[in-house]
Amino acid sequence: MTALLSRGGRMVPLQVFIQRNLSQHLLDLKRMIALVASRWLVALAFVSAVPFVAQTLKPLTDEANWIGSPSLSPDGKMLAFEWERPDLSWGIFLRPLGGGGQAISFAQGEDRDGVPANPTSPRWSPDGKQIAFLRSSCAQCNSHIFVKTYPTGRERELGEVCESPPSWTPDGRFLIAADPITGNEDCRIALIPIDGARRVSLTGTEGSIAALSSNGKRLAYAARNKLKLANLTPDFRIAGIPSLLLTESHAISSINWTPDGRGLFYQVWTDGSYYSRLVSVEASRVAPRLINSGGTVAVS
Repeated sequence: MTALLSRGGRMVPLQVFIQRNLSQHLLDLKRMIALVASRWLVALAFVSAVPFVAQTLKPLTDEANWIGSPSLSPDGKMLAFEWERPDLSWGIFLRPLGGGGQAISFAQGEDRDGVPANPTSPRWSPDGKQIAFLRSSCAQCNSHIFVKTYPTGRERELGEVCESPPSWTPDGRFLIAADPITGNEDCRIALIPIDGARRVSLTGTEGSIAALSSNGKRLAYAARNKLKLANLTPDFRIAGIPSLLLTESHAISSINWTPDGRGLFYQVWTDGSYYSRLVSVEASRVAPRLINSGGTVAVS
């Protein structure tokens, strides 16, 4: 199967798209696994940055439909992802990256008062023993966050969150996610204990998306169209005043740290499409670099 990506109204081979548009920008990313998805076609692209070598794209499934939100296990052996199957059933599935074996179900959609609550946004715990994910029943509703033991276990609900994916703290004791503010439609970033204890607000009255650095020392978050960076104390509270990294013309829709912790890969939704940029968190007054001017790239 040839993987294609819509670009400016025409379809181009995904290998060509990656080579032309990503190779010159990935020097700071080292190694990434990008799941590039369209409504009908999905392929797993292994992208090596130094040196860049075009890689074979491997379809995750033989059944074409929508796949998204990839999350790679800490040992690099298993991928969790959302999958809407051809029969329109929705779930989170797991598949070994090394090939062999079919995708196995981890969490399926379930009815709540007659409304399907589909699982989305899987995220592995640092020890690889649990996966956090969201369930949502409508585009306008807040989600609920769950934690489930891998490979099988009971789902534990940790309450309501805004729809952006959570981040694990390095010790595996907390999740950081956008928390709905009672009485209005805004969100704030909160520290959520997985034992069900009381949440701690981190950002006052702002923050819709957050991403924690792998060492747990810095928190990047979006307040609508503003990208901010905060230093954290050893107990994951914000130290000092968060700094403003940049301001976009439209709302920021996703944030990911580069593996070396020196940069952020983020996406912005504008006029019916996305664009992606890479920005350094080490150098001040350095303009972000455009990675992709159309289409969505989901990164783990």
